Amino acid sequence: MKPERSAIHEWYSRLPATSREHTRLAARRIIEAKQRGGKVLVATGSGPNIHEGVTTLLAELICTGVVDGIITSSAVVAHEMAGTLDRVKRVRIVCEGQFGLDNRMLPRGAVFEVTVLGEAERRALEEWSKDNWDLYD
Repeated sequence: MKPERSAIHEWYSRLPATSREHTRLAARRIIEAKQRGGKVLVATGSGPNIHEGVTTLLAELICTGVVDGIITSSAVVAHEMAGTLDRVKRVRIVCEGQFGLDNRMLPRGAVFEVTVLGEAERRALEEWSKDNWDLYD
């Protein structure tokens, strides 16, 4: 759900003058970088350094093409951003060992989660790892 433009303007108007100026400067630098074909990278901490809601916003900025990459800890990516960046298919396991795995090893019990890959992603990963694509299929 996208916020209304009027709500964004209201939030922006509540910021202190210095924060509004920093926001304008950041936006201007991002626009200039993109216009000259550059990339935008966010370097951020993890855990208590940033609120987890911010990481999902950063993931959305990647999905929309505003941000091209993030340097952070693996915990931020694995625990907070992965659900936003990944397209996940959940498969219910109807019988024990259906996929050759002990259901007790799966973090969600009898539900197996798989990242949905596009054709190009799939080919790239197949080059790196040749095994178990029949299981993925």
